[in-house]
Amino acid sequence: ILMTDGELKGDELTYSCWREIQALAPFGRGFDKPLFDGEFEITGVRAVGSHPVHLSLNLRAGPARLRGIWFNALPDPEADWPLGAGDRARCVFELEPDTWRGGAAMQLMVRFADRILPQSA
Repeated sequence: ILMTDGELKGDELTYSCWREIQALAPFGRGFDKPLFDGEFEITGVRAVGSHPVHLSLNLRAGPARLRGIWFNALPDPEADWPLGAGDRARCVFELEPDTWRGGAAMQLMVRFADRILPQSA
């Protein structure tokens, strides 16, 4: 069971929202960094790292398009991926700015994700 601080929707996954969260800092023992959840369409997945057990995710929530990184998503590089392009997933994440290569977009630091199975008729 993962407890979250609530759902963030696509239009809330912004730098200004991240700044509001940072105003609550410092985070640490007894005052954990906030974890959020949300539903996303997975538009792309690839394994990354020198021992590729991390997944880089391309995500869409409404008009928002984001990157996500899920460290240690796989038990080993040969394991089946839990998510694929076209899946819908509920993710638990921290919201962070993506400063890799000078970018300023927001990204999700995914702590857990689970595919949402289509409803049967």
